[in-house]
Amino acid sequence: MNEDLQRALQMLLNLFAEMPPVAFVAVGVVLLASGLWASHATWHSYRILDAVANAPLADLRSTTGGWVKLRGTAQPPATKPGQTPSGIVWYKRQSMWGSNRSTLVTTDAILIQDDYGICAVDSEKAEIRPTTHETSHAFLDQSKSTTVEFIRTGDPLFAIGELQRKPLSLSGASNVQWELTRSGGVLLVSGSPERSVKIYYRLWLLVQ
Repeated sequence: MNEDLQRALQMLLNLFAEMPPVAFVAVGVVLLASGLWASHATWHSYRILDAVANAPLADLRSTTGGWVKLRGTAQPPATKPGQTPSGIVWYKRQSMWGSNRSTLVTTDAILIQDDYGICAVDSEKAEIRPTTHETSHAFLDQSKSTTVEFIRTGDPLFAIGELQRKPLSLSGASNVQWELTRSGGVLLVSGSPERSVKIYYRLWLLVQ
């Protein structure tokens, strides 16, 4: 161990030794919470990577269900026929003004259609990787920004979760007989290619 590292460790030990008990406990709680969060985030990223790489590819003519990967196209919620002129299936907008932030997210089920049927995914319970991600800043004020993410009708999607065959009330569509639910902590809908999703979560693993 070099001298600089030894000095840094000794300074850190002295700092902890001089702390009053209340501050020491508070720091311990923060470190414990940070460690637990990092462990959970690391495990979640690993599960996503494993699912993208290893979940079996299925289509909606299957009758067995189970943990699968689906590929299809995004379809508008059947509860709002003709009411999505912009062709948006899922939408999220985050606005920031300095330290203030506001978020607007659609809560409709995301419908995924392949050659054999339509499956619904509860967007409030799923992790969404959007097709499009755009950020704009206010003129002459970089502290004010708006980030918009969305999935359009017809965008290619892949989704991973537990496939169950049953009518799904949240979709509002009588022709939807399939539901994709969370399995092993994973419920993912992505408009990004699988390669991009793998890169994203590998980077998260490095950060964590």
